[in-house]
Amino acid sequence: MSHRHALELLAADHGYLVQICRDCDVVHVDVGPVTLRVRPKALASLTEVLTRACHRLESPQAKHPPCPEPKPALVN
Repeated sequence: MSHRHALELLAADHGYLVQICRDCDVVHVDVGPVTLRVRPKALASLTEVLTRACHRLESPQAKHPPCPEPKPALVN
């Protein structure tokens, strides 16, 4: 499926690009040569997971609760 004309830019920075296709309600997350296509709710979950990972990297000595069991995937 071609989304080239329906994509709306949400954010971009240093090789990262996030766009949404309003026609099919799919978010395209480009990380260099890799594109993830996820639903908006899945993007929110991915954001939460990446944020937790960043906090752990920034403060590896701090006490963190154990990682929860993974939930079912929200991707297509």
